[in-house]
Amino acid sequence: MNAPVTPPTAETATPWPERIHARVEPKHGGVQLDLEPGFVVRLYDRQAKDPDAPIFDSQWKHGQQGVFGDEAKAEEFRDRILAATIAMHQSVEAERARRGPIAAHLQVEHLAKRDAERAKASAATKRAKEAQDACDRLSREADQPEITIECNPSGRGWKVLASPALVDGTLGADPRLLERSPKRKRRGKATDEEDAANDAQDPADPEAAPKASKSRNRRGKGKSAEAPAPEDLPPVQDAQGQELRVGSEVELPGLKPPVRGKLAEIGQYDTKAGRWELVVEADGDILRPWADECMRIEPEPQSASGWPDGPEAA
Repeated sequence: MNAPVTPPTAETATPWPERIHARVEPKHGGVQLDLEPGFVVRLYDRQAKDPDAPIFDSQWKHGQQGVFGDEAKAEEFRDRILAATIAMHQSVEAERARRGPIAAHLQVEHLAKRDAERAKASAATKRAKEAQDACDRLSREADQPEITIECNPSGRGWKVLASPALVDGTLGADPRLLERSPKRKRRGKATDEEDAANDAQDPADPEAAPKASKSRNRRGKGKSAEAPAPEDLPPVQDAQGQELRVGSEVELPGLKPPVRGKLAEIGQYDTKAGRWELVVEADGDILRPWADECMRIEPEPQSASGWPDGPEAA
């Protein structure tokens, strides 16, 4: 943005009347057939780089009309063109001084408009890019649906999931379940809860719930008659003989790679196998290993002094 122009004062204004000089001179001779005399009017700038070079020549400007046969007419035109030229230069200086501050003020407004329009254009370009990206994503989702499976080596079943997609309006939500494995018994005789879940078809079916409840009660009575007393059961211990309790951090070293989780529940004691069945939560999966298939990874208990108990503490 140009700086405002300072209005000229009596000290700073250019003295154009003293600077511009006008003369009536004979016209250019050159190679001409007519020998009629003529006069032309020429103006000179005394402060120009070449003060002898005219800045105006009536013959150059107006052709034959700028050649006067009468010297008096040439002098009359000289006075008029000199006054007009001086007035023109003075007007240029005055307009420059008047327009400078106004232009500077208006430029501030137009620069603000320019920046606002550029910001709008940038936002519009960003929105257009986002819309194009959405179109490209929709094409990819339609041609190449992203379907994944969950099948944990230490789990019991599998799941087929559809990843969140823009075409489904599920972006930011959890994957959508498409297929899952049928419920199957893990090993040996199923527990009462599994039998009830397998016998029940639809939770919304009013006839299914009573059947499941009746089956659970019937089997429970049989087991309670044969099950040993709680005080006769062995303690729940891992593969190294460490005691396990709900909340213990355990590892299943038999899996590759080993899986770590938290003991969520102590299940039934299998009298034939002599094992405790556990319920372990690991990475969102529910595992049901035997107690002797686990290894407790909790830190060793410490004494009141803050040092580990045992022979090493001595």
